[in-house]
Amino acid sequence: MSRDTSYFTLPNIITISRLLILPPVVYTVLRGNKVWMTVLISFAFFSDAVDGFIARRLNMESETGKLLDHLTDKIFLNTLLFFLALKDYIPFYFFYIIVFRDVLILIGSLLIVGKSGSIYSSDILGKIAGFSFFVTILSSIIGWKVISISWMYIAMVFAILSLIKYSIRLFRLL
Repeated sequence: MSRDTSYFTLPNIITISRLLILPPVVYTVLRGNKVWMTVLISFAFFSDAVDGFIARRLNMESETGKLLDHLTDKIFLNTLLFFLALKDYIPFYFFYIIVFRDVLILIGSLLIVGKSGSIYSSDILGKIAGFSFFVTILSSIIGWKVISISWMYIAMVFAILSLIKYSIRLFRLL
């Protein structure tokens, strides 16, 4: 992994762009514009996959980039889920479960950084959970209730499994 010589790397700019489109995403959710919701949310989830790929491929990984990516993911997803729940696209309990999980992961991340100085990258369980969130959100916007509910439960299972795996890593470190 390279040292943090520049904060303005291509992967970090992609990550920041995800955060910058959050206000327009919230606006489209509140207005009920399903086409723009779908476009902007798809861009956000796609950019989440691309920033990490570029960082690894071009040897631009950094602790700053990992931190920025994790915080952006949490802010984007939880804000989006809140407004989707507010507008009845998803149930509030789904939002509450994911917020609870993400708060625990953020607390664990602070402990890990304090102990080791490193930030863990998302593993396969986290990536599957992220994909499941994406399918849940898009299918709920489109109005595919059965698919949305099915994927929501899949997302919750993988979110909880990723939290358990993350917790195991944390306890081994402490």
